[in-house]
Amino acid sequence: FEILFLPFFILVCIAAGKWLLSAMQPSKVAVPRSGAVIPSITDSLLEKYVFAFALGAGILSLAMFFLGVLGLFNPFVIWALILTFAFLRRGDIIKVFLNSWKAVKGYYSLPASNFFILLPTVITLSLVALASLAPPTYYDTLSYHYALPGLYVTLGKIANLPYNFYSHFPQNFEMLYAFAMLAGDYITPNFVTFAAGLFTLLAA
Repeated sequence: FEILFLPFFILVCIAAGKWLLSAMQPSKVAVPRSGAVIPSITDSLLEKYVFAFALGAGILSLAMFFLGVLGLFNPFVIWALILTFAFLRRGDIIKVFLNSWKAVKGYYSLPASNFFILLPTVITLSLVALASLAPPTYYDTLSYHYALPGLYVTLGKIANLPYNFYSHFPQNFEMLYAFAMLAGDYITPNFVTFAAGLFTLLAA
């Protein structure tokens, strides 16, 4: 299931981000007086998806925060909201999936020189994805990054944890980890980190 969570998480974030991008910015920006039209950042499909993923992850993080404050950290609530959102934004999700699949198929037609340049990146990402299936062992993960959302999930809400001073730090990513734990299990948050790394690479 953890591997399936990765494309699911990415599609949900991009769909949410696309919705916000379309509300914030027109597809073309006209320059006053000159009449020139400058393409916006949304003209590049890759650029659009990178921005959309970041915005969507932010929306999801804030949504999880408010759900936690309201005491709604429950797998049934999370899945009900996920399915509702997926139904309402099904057009965007299907479009993102088809465009991504078309882009992947396009790589097969690349010249051999480009293919060999991309091959080490693909191998590295595959190894990192495989490592993401392993349980967390790092100190900061066990004491903070996964520990806090894990406690919130157990309690069913965001609560004051005075014995852990990390709980007073900003927790945007921890809210995404809580989402992953509620949607899957305690290994699933590894793929939130993997997705963030993947889109950081695409943005470079």
